[in-house]
Amino acid sequence: MRTVEWMKKLLGFNDPQFIPYSDDRFQSYKRYVLAKIEGTVVGREPFYHLFIEGIFPDELYHSIERRMHYYRDHKKLKQRTQDNKAFVNRRFNLRENNDPETQYIRGLFSDPDVKRALLAKFYVDPHQGLVNAIRIHAEEFEYVYSEPGRFQNIHTDIPPKFLSMVFYIPSREVTADEADRNGTILYDKNLKPQSKAKYRPNSVGIFAQHFHSYHGFATTIDRPALVLFYVHPEEERRWVALRGSETAPYDEIKDAIEDKLVTYPLIEFGESREAIERARAECRINAPSGRVIVEKAPTLELTPETQAS
Repeated sequence: MRTVEWMKKLLGFNDPQFIPYSDDRFQSYKRYVLAKIEGTVVGREPFYHLFIEGIFPDELYHSIERRMHYYRDHKKLKQRTQDNKAFVNRRFNLRENNDPETQYIRGLFSDPDVKRALLAKFYVDPHQGLVNAIRIHAEEFEYVYSEPGRFQNIHTDIPPKFLSMVFYIPSREVTADEADRNGTILYDKNLKPQSKAKYRPNSVGIFAQHFHSYHGFATTIDRPALVLFYVHPEEERRWVALRGSETAPYDEIKDAIEDKLVTYPLIEFGESREAIERARAECRINAPSGRVIVEKAPTLELTPETQAS
């Protein structure tokens, strides 16, 4: 019996550091998260985005933090290759994971009320059909561990992604300068960097994908984060069919973005075809999967551009 208990502790089970799952807790967490979403004003520059501090109740956040570090130290991590061709970051995917913290996160962001509240910040009509259709993108529901000196290609995300979320979970206390330098960098239409999301504990940056949702990150410290995306199955099937066929001037991805914005209008563009067409004409995508390659060496001064390849 003593050996069994020791093994449970080693594997993270029944550990008082980690909270158990209960319906009462879930409902309490849901009320808290909904209030946070509804009480946060959308930022409009350089494009519509949310930055929510204290997104989780402290009890849940600290358990997520401990669990994320436990995975990093005790589990076999996989490679995350999509951030930059020059190197890989490490990741722990949560698709098949059912620890209490994962159940809470998955349940909260799969809940129709939470989905509707988030969509309402960005979309003209977050109708029930859209709420029911979008789901968490299982392939990229994961903890990502980035070392210092890394940077992510500027990109817009792929069209099936309706909302992109990056939750910040530092492994230690960060300074104001570190919070400025390690958050998600949002770029304007001229690719000028604006640091709108700070790398602060228990915070999240959120935005919707479109023609100029340019973003990336650069690291000066270890940068653990949780990424979560809402995708639409029909848009995902369309994108899978296009994968590998993208060629300059990348009309395939631009067509997919345009069709999505017409079918599911964003508040940022409204229902104006003229605004959508103008945004398409100004779009800077010049590489597969919504990436933007610029001819400037990367730095860590909020400009993680990549050299032309």
